[in-house]
Amino acid sequence: MNHTIVMHNPQQGHQVMKDSLWPWAKAMLQAGHKIVIRGEEMDDDRSLQQNKFLWGFVYKHIPEQAQLDGIGATAEGWNQYYKRMFLGYRVTKTKLPGKKRPSITRTLKSTKDLKVKPMSIYLDKVMAHAATTFGVTFPAGVTWEGWDG
Repeated sequence: MNHTIVMHNPQQGHQVMKDSLWPWAKAMLQAGHKIVIRGEEMDDDRSLQQNKFLWGFVYKHIPEQAQLDGIGATAEGWNQYYKRMFLGYRVTKTKLPGKKRPSITRTLKSTKDLKVKPMSIYLDKVMAHAATTFGVTFPAGVTWEGWDG
């Protein structure tokens, strides 16, 4: 059985460990079970602010200024372009009835699956590429953390 415990501050963490984790661990050990307790830093999903910044700021400036081989694109077109470049595809193999070989499906990965830090890195990559490759200029000093739309 897996247990997930989220701790937000030292006081709450201590209370949760004392009231929930330790009694469970003690009971398991007394019953002769071996247990493993793992800890990891919690990372939030990408923020709504980051998503608003991507669409309201980054993908506002790129379509206005960038062209590839003399052809521009919509915000959605640039979104697809950069997801292909920096996120890639998720490949799924499915065994279908009557087929000897599995069916392979490629699905473009989404920024929805990114956590806050990887999304921040993605935003930096998109903006840097647009600036260096296509000469897109973004207003100086604007970041997703401080952008108010």
